[in-house]
Amino acid sequence: MLHKDHDGAMLKAGPDDGLEEGQFLAYASVFGNRDSYGDVVEPGAFTKSLTDWRAKGAPIPLLFGHNMEDPDFNIGHVVMAEEDGHGLKVLGQLDLESPKGRQVHRMLKGRRVGNLSFAYDVLDSKPAKSAELGEYVSLKSLALHEISVVTVGANRSTAVLAVKGGDATNVTKDEVVMSVSLKDQRAGVVTKAQAIVDGAKAEGVELTAEQAAELDGLVDQVKAFDEQIKASLDSQALVAAVEALGKGIEPAMDQEKGNMNVSTKGRFLGLTGKSGAEAATKLAGQMLGSAGGVKSLTAAGSSVTGVPLVAQSPIELDRVPTSVLEVLGVVTHSTPEYTYLRQTVRTNNAAPWASGNKPESRYAVESVPGKLTVIPHVSEGIDRYTLIDNAALGDFLKDEMIDGLMHAVEAQVLSGNGTGVNMRGVLNTSGVLSQAFTTDLVTTTRKAVTALETGGRKPGVFVLSPTDWEALELARNTSGAFDLAHSAVDRSARKLHGVPVVVSTALPAKVAMLMDLDAVKVDTDTHGLVVEWGVKGDDFGQNASRLLVEGRFGVSVLRPTGVVKIATAA
Repeated sequence: MLHKDHDGAMLKAGPDDGLEEGQFLAYASVFGNRDSYGDVVEPGAFTKSLTDWRAKGAPIPLLFGHNMEDPDFNIGHVVMAEEDGHGLKVLGQLDLESPKGRQVHRMLKGRRVGNLSFAYDVLDSKPAKSAELGEYVSLKSLALHEISVVTVGANRSTAVLAVKGGDATNVTKDEVVMSVSLKDQRAGVVTKAQAIVDGAKAEGVELTAEQAAELDGLVDQVKAFDEQIKASLDSQALVAAVEALGKGIEPAMDQEKGNMNVSTKGRFLGLTGKSGAEAATKLAGQMLGSAGGVKSLTAAGSSVTGVPLVAQSPIELDRVPTSVLEVLGVVTHSTPEYTYLRQTVRTNNAAPWASGNKPESRYAVESVPGKLTVIPHVSEGIDRYTLIDNAALGDFLKDEMIDGLMHAVEAQVLSGNGTGVNMRGVLNTSGVLSQAFTTDLVTTTRKAVTALETGGRKPGVFVLSPTDWEALELARNTSGAFDLAHSAVDRSARKLHGVPVVVSTALPAKVAMLMDLDAVKVDTDTHGLVVEWGVKGDDFGQNASRLLVEGRFGVSVLRPTGVVKIATAA
């Protein structure tokens, strides 16, 4: 099942436009427009599917973020769906009795979200080419499964209709209100936040609790817009680069279509350092409320905070990484199950040619199913008054919950055995290269570099156990002096043979790794870290509470020959 996102800001909807409360009118798809996936939806593509839905007598579901597993994210239904000369026009009805439906309604009215997406299967398609659109895939018939409200869209030609007089079936293309750009929406939020601050300053008073909460929400909106703007710019640059190269063997395509996931350039897990501390502080704020400056333990329940992501890895910033998660790119998925493409053959036979058959190179990929794994941990029962009175709670969270989660994710990414609920980690993926122990650790690791470079891969990072890194730093020559004159080991920069080193306790004994950074990606979802307070057994009687922190993660080995498993001892 595939997804296709469309950029259509929900500018006008509901009673002001002649609709019922909670309704909106929009184009979920636009015909004849080449989107960032290289697809063009043709007129009539939805005819069969809409007929099938009418025959069922059931409405098309309206979801948030394509979440098909959680009933809370089924936020309404499609009242009307029809094709016109412009595209697939839908009249959506939000379920205002549902908490999630009401929340999405508020976000739509506040312009915090406003894009549409639909899930579909391709029934009929073919390659096509035109002077106007270039090469593209013509989608002639699609099976429509659901329509979702999403945060970021891909097709910049769709929009929401401003309905005049409530006549929803006769709106023409000229009556389309094009979406406000993300930058304009961000500017509107900043103006609103500034007005709150300026008002308080003019009156010479502190912000009220309600104003502070609203301001905090507006700041989060601005940060979200900044992420969307950056993602949009990255996507546009990537598409332009691929188009300039022509039809390449490893195209930058959308992750939901089962691809090499190149489009996530510049995103890394920030569970350590400053980003980890900021995440811990935010979790602490969700653990403890405040009223009149007095801390209070929040009621049992769950909340979420975004998985910390950073734009650059420590390697790019010439800093020593403390976790392999800091240097592997991150891919986010809107559903827990996904597919990606793994390269299986890479044979380059390019050579000079004069006549006859030209040299033929081979590049093959296979589709690999992936699934996000829930990785949780729960604190021991802690006296609630200790929590309320503890001024170092932020440090407690950073040092314990976030750090613990990071180590668990790293262990699964590197060494998960693939049984039961465990991920299949990089070391247990079929096709990775192996380097046997030879003479000593310096020689063995250097041969691993050669193995990677022989296959045309770029050594990106070594992953060593603390014991093996110590052995390299303390290596001595036959005279007993430290054997670092050959400069293979750079202790200050923590590099080996010029390649950055990450020290990890998640490796099996006597095993190290060398990776091309384009060979492996870490997967996570779009919902963030879950934080939940609760009790277990006699905790209630003991006046104790427990904290759960969890997230969903996975690992995708895109190019197994970009990984070398190294034996560090005979």
